[in-house]
Amino acid sequence: MKSRRELAQEQFNLVQDIRYKLDLNIVTCGNCGTVLLHKSDVENIHCYECNEQMEPCHCPDLWYDSDINNYDEPIKEESKVIWPKGTIIEWNETSLNYNAKGGARARVTEDYTTLCETVKVEFLDDLSNGQKNGGYYSYMFKDEPIKETPPTSQCGNQDTFDKVKEVIQILKTLDNGDCVDGETMQYILEQVGMEGQILKQLVMENDYKVTKDLMREKFELDL
Repeated sequence: MKSRRELAQEQFNLVQDIRYKLDLNIVTCGNCGTVLLHKSDVENIHCYECNEQMEPCHCPDLWYDSDINNYDEPIKEESKVIWPKGTIIEWNETSLNYNAKGGARARVTEDYTTLCETVKVEFLDDLSNGQKNGGYYSYMFKDEPIKETPPTSQCGNQDTFDKVKEVIQILKTLDNGDCVDGETMQYILEQVGMEGQILKQLVMENDYKVTKDLMREKFELDL
């Protein structure tokens, strides 16, 4: 598909063909602006619309070579990501107009770029004080995002960490925010083949007394 500049250049080339091949010039009346044609050697131009007569120098050409520049394609601003989706940012300061307290943490839910008017976030901690998730002006947050420490070696890969956070968010928002229940979580662990390993890790990391109490409870239930 041709650009506006290319189409304008074609029109100008046709005007030039008329001028040099037919010895005709296309101008506009210097008095009323009507488009007129005249031979290149005339001394006066008589406008049929306003009935004015004038020298050719008073009737500007319909097209000038420089007019092509008016049809340059606009330069599109390149979008640059400032805060990618998943970035943790911090509320700037406490304000009477907002519930959130200074230092409240929020997660960016969509890439915030140089073309965005607002940054879309979800609040993460108690300092949000019930502040609604949504779009806010970037100046309401501190410029420097909070760098999260990967909780595991596998999460050291940022793409993996982002996916893990998405999974966690999905589990938290099941049933309109009621969060995943224990039975469903157990089913998920079974489906990914991690039930036995998680059981072992919990036993090894738990306080011995807690594990002992659970074993006693299990023994009593089986009687």
